[in-house]
Amino acid sequence: MIMKDAVGRLFHPEEVRMGAAALYVCISLLSAAINFILWKKAHRIHHEAPSPSIHSQAHVFLEKVITSVVIVLSLGISILLEEHGYKWGAYIDPLISMGLAFFILFSAYNIIKKSMYELLDGTLEESLQILIMRELTRNFMEFKELHGIRSHRVGDIIFIEIFMDFEDELSMKDVHKKIKKIKNDIETRIKGSQVMIIPIDEPLKR
Repeated sequence: MIMKDAVGRLFHPEEVRMGAAALYVCISLLSAAINFILWKKAHRIHHEAPSPSIHSQAHVFLEKVITSVVIVLSLGISILLEEHGYKWGAYIDPLISMGLAFFILFSAYNIIKKSMYELLDGTLEESLQILIMRELTRNFMEFKELHGIRSHRVGDIIFIEIFMDFEDELSMKDVHKKIKKIKNDIETRIKGSQVMIIPIDEPLKR
């Protein structure tokens, strides 16, 4: 979605509106401050009791801080350039948005890759683990945190249980939509699989 909007604005640049930009800057700064506090808290908890899920959560909060700060900088630069008569300043925001889209995708891939082998119970061969990782990376924006993955085979059927947390403000209807999307994506990629997404708000007990 970010990439789609950025490409659209790159081909059809829009002038930055001061009122909307000021409001967006305030929201982004507030978001950066809140996520910075959450990152510090998660970082401290991980330092005291190392956990792959808490470590991943800390990375997500840090990524959100970086994203918010970069958005504020890009808007500031765009406004400054346009105020001085540089019309090409309108291209700054979509270009930086495209960069952020790649950054989010790369960060998601690294987070899931690093935690995958600690969260997965090891019953699936590496090729299937990679397929699961790819689909979770593609759906990274659909869930809040990955807590664990369990799997087992019965004949030709692969049963996969994925435990993850979703944003608190989402309605049950929205959560079910996200669950259905992730489930369908994985089952399409892994033939003969039956995926169950289980919403939980804390790491699995080993």
